[in-house]
Amino acid sequence: MPHKCQGFSLENLPRLHRFLSLGLLQSTYVVCELRSQTADLAQLVHLQRNGRVTANCLTTIMCPRRVIPDSSCYFVTTSIVRWQPVLRARVRCHLIIQSLKRCLAHKGLHLHGFVIMPTHAHYILSCDPGRLLSDIMRDFNTHTSREISASLQADGEFRLLRIFREAAEMERRGNSYKVWQTGFHPVSIETDRFFRQKLHYIHENPVRAGLVELPEEWEYSSARNYAYGDHTIIQVEFIDWSDRI
Repeated sequence: MPHKCQGFSLENLPRLHRFLSLGLLQSTYVVCELRSQTADLAQLVHLQRNGRVTANCLTTIMCPRRVIPDSSCYFVTTSIVRWQPVLRARVRCHLIIQSLKRCLAHKGLHLHGFVIMPTHAHYILSCDPGRLLSDIMRDFNTHTSREISASLQADGEFRLLRIFREAAEMERRGNSYKVWQTGFHPVSIETDRFFRQKLHYIHENPVRAGLVELPEEWEYSSARNYAYGDHTIIQVEFIDWSDRI
């Protein structure tokens, strides 16, 4: 099912631009139902022409990505609200890793690739039959949001806490803090070639950001797993695509 954004409807599209501009929402997840409604699309085009909605957002609304039941492997992204560099601290990266390990052990999640960057994280994931990736990611984001908020409180990071508190108030779902942008941007991976493209993209993130010279130098990345067979940080499952042909 398409992801429906809390607080958005066809009647309050003008609120869309504010949420996007503040980095509270990933554009892929904005009111996907609009794509089949000509009148509302015309309204959205009007908003885009007046600078209230980006052209990229318009494209993704018309062609939304979603979790496809028959697909078993996904490239997903989780991003911090307003792109704050919360994950620059190793202790918070460790919180992400520990939560991933719990999902691997108890929720039927399988990890095939990852990188944790200061403002976001990318993963290549699959899950056991009968499990929904959307449910796992919802629980994962909820748990890590609480853990990160507690870490920020312990460290006295009051500026960040204020940003996340304001984001939660705007979302109006009763949470004290909103750490993650809404959605996890699933992209279905069906072939070995596409898998390798996404894995390369993930591993090159720290290099492109100028944080390291080689992908395997970044501690919180599966580049180390693939280059050295080093699963010290977390176990990564390599995929045998011959079994999927």
